[in-house]
This record gives sequence, structure tokens and C-alpha cells, in this order.
Amino acid sequence: MGKPTHLFMEKAMKIVRTLYFLFILFAGVCCSQVTLFALDKNLDLKQCRLDTWRQKEGLPSQSIDGLVQTSDGYLWLASRSGLVRFDGVGFQIYNSSNVPTLTRSMVRSVALSPKQELWIGTDGDGFGRFVDGKYLPYKVEGGKSGWSEQKALFFAADGSLWIGGRGGNPLTHIGTKKTAFFLDSSNGVNAIAQDSFGKIWVAGDSPALAFQKSDGSFQTITKKEGLKEGVVGTCLWADSDGSVWLGTSNDGVFHIQYGKIRQYNRAEGLLSHSVNAMRRDRGGNLWIGTQDGMYRFEQNKFTRYNNAEGLFAHKVGAVLEDREENLWVCNDTYLHRFNNTKMTPIDLSNADGTRQTRAMCSTGDGSVWVATTHGVTRIKGRKQIHYTTSDGLPANGVSSICTALDNTVWVMTEDGHYAYFKESRFVSIPPHLSGWQVGADKNGLVVAAQNGQFFRYTNGGFHALKVSEKPQYVFLFYRDSSGQLWCGSDKGLHKIGADRVECIQKGLPPEAHILGIMEGKLQGEIWLSTDKGLARYYMGRMQVWNKEDGLPDNNLYQIQRDKSNNLWLGGNAGIFSVLISDLLSSERRTVRYTLYNALQGVRSYPITMGAIQTEDGRLWFKGETGLTVFDPLHLPFNDVAPSVHIEKIVLDKKEYTNQQSITLAPGKNNLEIHYTGISLALPEGVQFRYRLLGYEQDWISASTRRVVFYTNLPPGRYTFQIKAANEDGVWSPPVTGTTFQLQPYYYQTWWFKSVGGLACIGSVFGVFRWRLKRLKLSNQILEEHVATRTGELAHSYQELKEMHYALEEMNAELKAANDEMIASNNELATANCKLEKANHKLATLATTDGLTGLDNHRTFQEKLRHELALATRMGWSLGLLLLDVDFFKQYNDVYGHPAGDTVLRILGRLLKENVRTIDHVARYGGEEFAIILPNTDTEAVSVIGERIRKVIAEYGFPNRAVTLSIGAAVLHENSMEPETFVECADMALYDSKRSGRNRLTLVEEQPTTLAA
Repeated sequence: MGKPTHLFMEKAMKIVRTLYFLFILFAGVCCSQVTLFALDKNLDLKQCRLDTWRQKEGLPSQSIDGLVQTSDGYLWLASRSGLVRFDGVGFQIYNSSNVPTLTRSMVRSVALSPKQELWIGTDGDGFGRFVDGKYLPYKVEGGKSGWSEQKALFFAADGSLWIGGRGGNPLTHIGTKKTAFFLDSSNGVNAIAQDSFGKIWVAGDSPALAFQKSDGSFQTITKKEGLKEGVVGTCLWADSDGSVWLGTSNDGVFHIQYGKIRQYNRAEGLLSHSVNAMRRDRGGNLWIGTQDGMYRFEQNKFTRYNNAEGLFAHKVGAVLEDREENLWVCNDTYLHRFNNTKMTPIDLSNADGTRQTRAMCSTGDGSVWVATTHGVTRIKGRKQIHYTTSDGLPANGVSSICTALDNTVWVMTEDGHYAYFKESRFVSIPPHLSGWQVGADKNGLVVAAQNGQFFRYTNGGFHALKVSEKPQYVFLFYRDSSGQLWCGSDKGLHKIGADRVECIQKGLPPEAHILGIMEGKLQGEIWLSTDKGLARYYMGRMQVWNKEDGLPDNNLYQIQRDKSNNLWLGGNAGIFSVLISDLLSSERRTVRYTLYNALQGVRSYPITMGAIQTEDGRLWFKGETGLTVFDPLHLPFNDVAPSVHIEKIVLDKKEYTNQQSITLAPGKNNLEIHYTGISLALPEGVQFRYRLLGYEQDWISASTRRVVFYTNLPPGRYTFQIKAANEDGVWSPPVTGTTFQLQPYYYQTWWFKSVGGLACIGSVFGVFRWRLKRLKLSNQILEEHVATRTGELAHSYQELKEMHYALEEMNAELKAANDEMIASNNELATANCKLEKANHKLATLATTDGLTGLDNHRTFQEKLRHELALATRMGWSLGLLLLDVDFFKQYNDVYGHPAGDTVLRILGRLLKENVRTIDHVARYGGEEFAIILPNTDTEAVSVIGERIRKVIAEYGFPNRAVTLSIGAAVLHENSMEPETFVECADMALYDSKRSGRNRLTLVEEQPTTLAA
């Protein structure tokens, strides 16, 4: 075999082709539409949104061999169970059970003709068109008998059809004038493609790869040209640069470009050599489907995606990019859809999911630093670097992180240690201080400690700041553009100064927690996210918005402001944006917002504090186990309106297709219409509006519902219209469905209603005349009856007048008697009041010491007996203090008894002020006092007694100082008589006196003799 002239050419011809390719590429770029939804090369596939359909969602259980999208928006799947149609929500299968002309249910390939007709290839039943639910087989004249496994259908640029498969005709070309057959029955064709120069390429069992020469024959690519022997071609992809990619069943991928063949396998990261499908999307990504997952090819390397990214089975059989640039992947019995979300999730959880994010900050080099429970993660571009104790961290549990003004990153660990990042490592500083958060301003590092105090790190140590209102919890620090540091806590908003912390609470909802802080556009303007809504602090005034004002949630954990002066907030409902102009408008009463949740890529809801904005304008919101990143000014926008279809109409349980006009007999007035709107990017986000012309003129919102019901429609002519909008609010033009006429019953016709109306008018006139006569007669009878009743009423009035005078006289007599009774009651009430006061005074004299106002000795004994019984029953400890004034007799002898009485009164007041409300203080006798301490253990009795002793000793009594000797006894679980318990305390009192007075002696364990 000579050197193939069409594959290997001279250098000059290569240059010509290169120039031609560049011209074609330039023209394609100029004419193509700007894409917003193609899968981003800078993202991992696991950062895209993934949706999966399996058998339980309606997908047939057999393998899927092909995918195509028709111009009406439907996705069509070639499966072993038949042809499947998918609108993003539901599946409809067509096979031999419901399509009579499709005798074999196994569909091996699908293709779309230039006229947008759907063609299918079967296993054993040839190939043909599929139109309106009907299969129209294509009859081929000539060729050998036997058509099986039509695995490849391909429409060339000239509109001709190429069919590849197995059997008697492995490769068939159906042109405009004739049909041609190529290869013999021993060959099997698996894929067909056409390069940008117009050449047809085929891949199969043998040969693995061939191309069509100018004379119409096929030239085989062999080992001589660089293709290995024994290779089996499974799939093809022709790039716009004229090169061709070949996927094989056992040798990976081959790239044929300008006469050179290069093989890609394990050395470039392609771990699986069995390739089933290839597709380059409009974003430039080349996707390779293999037996061991899917690969993306870029920069001469392959990136593998399989179970870790949610592909539930390893084998990938088909890949398709639809008109909205979603990537569809079929493997075994699963159908997957990948697409870009408006927001990009970054998962930071480890294998067991225990790593949680705590805080984050950014530095001037574009890095984002995230503090987690298992170290610090640095994100720069697509690269993530994780730092742990091996990189200098004091501990792996990092609770807070911040950036100083010089871009130094500081961290605080859970155990209260601190470190800063320098030259690829963290460097610890020696002080230890347990805190909530760490921040930095122009004066240095600031720590919010767990005791509600604030400290500043200067000169190698922490120094306390003055705090006007100490918080119990501190949630975050925030530094504004002027370098001012702010703090949010459970007490409000704190302004951090050089040596003082000022708290701002006025205007905030009660007990509001400040969870997020954001500088406003105006100087001195601060926006706050709290657990009670959104707040704005400006010029000393606080404004608050919550759910009552239209916000989706009151629990707002994070807040940021984009460069268009819109606020972005994170809460339990997801991430949402509000217009500041709406918030500050005096005319708008309800706040408008746009909410983003899991459907838009928010995988880890921002239910923790802290959000940042990097210099490129992107916003970073922190979730429990990861981050959500997005550019608020360049969110992807889907401008493709849904394709709307009316699928069926049901009238009184009879199903109709979408015909132009239907006439129905009388009584058929229950209508059911099923429709769909195809937007495969986010089918669950498609919104519908409908109206039934002839019954309603205004559009009715159906939300996401795909069926509408009408009952008891009156006779008339009706036309149904439907339109749909995608998730970004792009509406389709209205689609007009079937017009149907409901025939009336005879009693619903106009002539029957006219005759009936005239009859009703005559009947009403006759009834009116008869009724008028009856009313005149009734009026005469009524006048006679009124005259009789008027006379009777006049007589009754005279009798009532006489009775009224008699009642007035009786009322005067009763009033005089009542006045006398009131005077007597007043005298009795005065006497009762005097008696109650006398009784109260007697009771007080009987229970209270007259000099000090304390309980007297008798009351003390009663309360002691009661508390002893209660302590025994409840198992409580009971304490007793006996107090004696030291050298009180000498005080009386020197200064006189009136002065001594003054001392006793002061002592009584001081004792009452220094005991608990449950304690009982009494004057035991003379200069002795007693205190009963219920439910008080030994340590507490000692503390109370010592406190009383010090208070008395330090008090400024007249003439000279006064001290007390105190004896204390504690009863635990044993029962004891009051006299014995007092004797124990009295013994301790005398021990205090013998030991020098002005002291406390305690008896805890009483001797058995005492207890007895």
C-alpha cells in the first residue's frame, strides 16, 4: 500500500490547511452566540449541579446508547427498552407495545436530520423516521440482506444519511439520488463523523478507523500510519480544526491531526482504555466517556470523574450538550445532568464529614483563608492548601481567623493559642487567652475573651480594654475601609477604640444578636444582620426590617454589599439579595428580594457567621461544611425560553390529541389539559401562565403545575393558550392549543330562553295584579283594628300613670331607710378596722422584740422547731448561729443603757441586711441574737457567719467598735431536739468567747450524747 495522499501531505499543504482552519475557526467565533451556561473549565465537575434519574424516576431499566435533542426541546434517548422522550420532568417511552410499526423495541442510535426530523436505528428492524409518535421505517433498495444493530446514524453536511452497524450492510450511504454500500459483512461500524474539510470518517471493529477519499472509496488507517494493530474503534469526534479523535475499546484515545497520530492513555491520566463516547461542548471542554467513569481533557491531561462526583455507575455510554449547554451523561441505567449553577459551592469537608468551617478572611494576593475544626485551608484559584499542626499551628481546631492591615493572617485556636502566618508556616506567640473571636485594626490585634472582656495584643502581651457593656457571646469582628474595628455580640454593636469598647444598643430589637456587619456606601453607615432581621445604623439612628416587611427570614447570619450597592444576606432560607433603594424608599412598603437556594448551587446553607468580598468582586458565604462563591454582577443568565407543548386534552374522560378543532355534544363540560414547558437547565423552576379564551381574558398563574382543570363549562367556543418562563423569568411566546365547541342542550339555546322569558314576564304581571287586590283588602281590615287598639291603649296609659305616682312615694321611703343602713355600716367598719389594728399590734408584740424589731425568743423557738422538722423530712442540712455582743455590760456601764439600746437596734438592722430571705433572725435575749439558716451546708454556714462577723467589726458604731462572738452548729441528716441543737451552738459560742472573742466557732458533728 502506498502512502495515503489524503492523510499525509507535504509541509506546504499543511500550512494551507492550517490557514484554512484558522479562517473557519475565526468565522465560527464571530458568528456564534456568547455562551453563559457552558461548563466552566475552571470548575471541578463536582462543583456543578448534578441531577440524576433512575428507574424509580421513570427511566427505563435498560442501557442507553444515544442522546439527541430535537428543535422542540425534547430530549430523546435510544435505550434497550425503546425510544424514550424526556421533557425534564417526565418520561414517555415508545416501543413495540404502543408503536405498531416498531416491531423491535431495542433502539441503538438516534440522529437529527437537517430538517430537524428524528431518525432512529434499531436492532434488527432497520432504521427510519419517528414522527408524532409513529415510526416510519425507511426501505432500502439493494444491498445485502440482513440489518442488525444500527449503532451509528449520521447526517453529513450535504444532508445525506450515513448508517453504520452490523449485518450484511455495515456501512450505507443514502444520498439524494442513489444509495451506496461500503465494507463487507465481516466489518462492523460503530461511529461516523465528518471533519471540517468534508471527509467522512468511520470507526469500527475492523478496520478501527477509515476515511473516505475523493473517489468515494475508503482508505484504512493502519499501523503504518501510526495506529496500533488490534484496535477496535468505538466512537469518533471531529473538531473544528480538522482533527479527529478516535475512542477505542481497549487502547484509549487517538488524536489524528495533520497526518500525525498521537495516542493518549495512562501516561496522560486516562486510566480506562475502554472508551464509549466523546463530545466537545461549546465551552471547549472535551468529554470522554469510558467504562470507568468520565474524563475531561485539557492541557494534554485527563481529569477523571466517577462515583465521587455522583456518577452512580462507572460506565458512560453517551454524552450530549443540549441547547441550554447542560451536559447529559448516560451510564448503565442512569441519566445524569450537569450544569453550571449561579453560585459555586466549595466543599471543605473531609472524608468522614467532620471538618466544619469556623471563619474566613482574604488577603491581597487573592487568597481566601478558612479556619476549620481540622486546620486552616487556603484557597487560591483552583488550588487548595491545607495547614495543620505540622505547619506550625498550635492546634488543629481553629476557631477564628483575621487579616491585619499589613496582610498578615492571624489565627486563634480552640484552646486559646495564637499564631500568624509567615513564609509558608504559622508562627505561635506565647500568651494564652481563651477567646471567642480575633480581629485586627490599625492599633494591632484585638481578642474578644470568653469572660466578656476585650484585650489588645501589644508588646508581647495582652492588655485589657475598658468595656461599657460586657457581652456573653461575641460572634464576629469587622474592619471597615477606614480601619475602624466593629464587633457583633449578644449585647449589640461594639465600636473598638484604642483603649475602650463602646456598645451601641439603642434602636435594636430586644435581645437581638448581631451576626453580621457590613459598611455602607455613605460615610458612617453600618448595616447589620441579626437574628431579629436586618438593621441599619446611620447618624445615631437605627432602622430595622424583618419578615413583616417582606424579608424571607428573620435569622440573618451573614451580610455583604456588592459593587452595585445591593445587599446580599445569608440565612436559613438560603442566600438572597435586596435593593438598598427599596429598603430606603418611603413609597415601597414591601421589600423585594431574590432568593438563591440549593437549586442555584447553595449546597451548604449559610447558617454560620462570616461573609467576605474579595478584590475581584466575588462574594464568599460560609456554610457549615463549605463555602458558596459567586460574582453578584455576573451571575449566569439563561436566555433560552422554554418550548411549550400541549400534550393532551381530556374532555369527560375522553382523550384527544392537540387537534385544530373539536365539537362536542351537550353535557361534555369537564375539561382537563396537560401541557409542558421544556427548559432542561432547571425544569422544576419553569413557571406557567394560561387562559381559556371565551371563558377568561386574563392570564392565570399556574406556578409549576403542568395540568389545568375546568368543570361545568357553559356551552360556547373556547381556545386554550399557555406560555412558560424559565428559572430566570424569560417567557416563551403564547402557544394556542385546540379550539373546541361545546354544544348546548335545547333548553340552553337562545330561542328557548326567549320564549321562556316572555312567559315569565306574563306570569309576573298577573301575579302582580292579584297581589295588589289582596293588599287593598288587608289595608281596610288593618285600619279597623288600629282604631280599636288605640282606645284600649289610652285606658291602659291612665292606669299606668297612677301606678307611677305610687311607686315614686315608695322609692322615697326606701331611700331614707337605705341611708340609715349605710351610716350604721360605716360605724361598724370603723370599729372593725380599729379592732384589726389592735389585734395586729398584739400579735406583733407577742412575736417581735420591741427594741430591735426582730423575732423574739418565743417566735425563735417555734421557727426552730418547724425548720428542724422540715430538714429531717426533706434530708436538708440546717445551720444555727448564736451571736453574743462582746463586753456589752462594760459598754452599758460606761456609756449608759440608752446608748446600749442604740447598739442593739443597729445590730438587728445589720443582721437582717446580711442574711438571705429564707433565713430567720431573732433576739435570743439581752445582747444575744440567733440566726436559723435552712438548707445550708457547713461551708455556706461558715461563709455567712464570717461575713456577719466582719460587717459588725468594720461598722462605725457610736462611741467605740463593737464585735461579736459567734457559735455555729450544723445538722445534717440526724434528727435532734431544738434544745439540744441550741445547746450545741451555745457550746460553740462559749468556745469563741474563751478563745478571745470576735471569732466564729462551728460545731458540725455533734456527740452521740447530744443527739440523744
